[in-house]
Amino acid sequence: MKNAVVVIILLILPLLSLTAVDAVDAGEGGNISIYYFYVEECGQCKDVGVIIEELSGEYPLKVNKFDIGHNESGRELFEAFMQAYEVPIRDVPALFIGEKYIIGGDSTKENIETAIRNCTGHMDYMDPLSMVKERQSTEGVEGITLSLVILTGLVDGVNPCTFAVLILLLSYLLSVKTKKRVLIIGLSFTASVFITYLIVGLGIIEFFLFSGVIEIIRGIVIIVAIIAGIINIRDFWQDEATFTIPSFAKETIASLGSNAAIPSAIVLGFFATLVELPCTGGIYLPILTLLSKTPSKAIFYLLIYNLFYVLPLIVIIAITYKGISTEEIEGWRKEKRRYMRLIGGLVMVFIGIGMLIGVI
Repeated sequence: MKNAVVVIILLILPLLSLTAVDAVDAGEGGNISIYYFYVEECGQCKDVGVIIEELSGEYPLKVNKFDIGHNESGRELFEAFMQAYEVPIRDVPALFIGEKYIIGGDSTKENIETAIRNCTGHMDYMDPLSMVKERQSTEGVEGITLSLVILTGLVDGVNPCTFAVLILLLSYLLSVKTKKRVLIIGLSFTASVFITYLIVGLGIIEFFLFSGVIEIIRGIVIIVAIIAGIINIRDFWQDEATFTIPSFAKETIASLGSNAAIPSAIVLGFFATLVELPCTGGIYLPILTLLSKTPSKAIFYLLIYNLFYVLPLIVIIAITYKGISTEEIEGWRKEKRRYMRLIGGLVMVFIGIGMLIGVI
């Protein structure tokens, strides 16, 4: 299902702006619609605004302006236009006139006027918003879904690296603390992992959105996901571990875990999450790339993803609190880590191929 905000905008905006839709003759009584996306603080955007005002006196224009810097619905519509017109970069000012788009430094008076003239007198002229609706209706793919977010978050969370760090921490705790203390410190570690992973995810999404090269990044992420998946599958058969916690970090992790205190657990969660990214990034990066295409869903989906990412850690803390020894849990981890890599590798390959062929 498409984003509800975008759908509502796409349905009511033509009525609110009184634009001409579907096929009309733009030169004989029909207005030429311009959809103009800008940021208020952008100097070039102000210059383009002046150009549009000048051209409005010469041509029958219907200008629809959207400040994407301060308006969530404007950002949603901007993203819909970018996807429908297959614009390779995210930049402002951005104008959509008929079948043409003009982005960033190309937003000169000459280019804008040429695009307007190309629409004048054409019987097959179509309002840009109608074109977006038409192209979206023929996409035929869902993109990211809640079920995909939950599944990948859970698979990402079941990884040998994070388990090893938590089990190390719990083993120190059980030797010097009460069960209640084990629960509190263990949950402090988990909360730190959750927040750190969430912040990393939000930062990467922001970078994707404002880098202006999202399609290039998407291609790189697809390659990384497929290669990392194949390596994990190979590691399953050869019983190896290509993606592990770097050796330089293991001593720091052991030192933080041995302190068995809440501040140390929080720092350990932060540090371990960062150094474990080689273990977890193969799944996380593709999901973040997909989320960057639907900004309004990103925070909600990212929260859900991270909740399921830390769920296995909560389960380990719970069963430890109930009396199962860390030695038993560590034995299980070592026995099953090959299969964790296999499942993770298969999911990475699935997501990578799905993104490559446009299924997700």
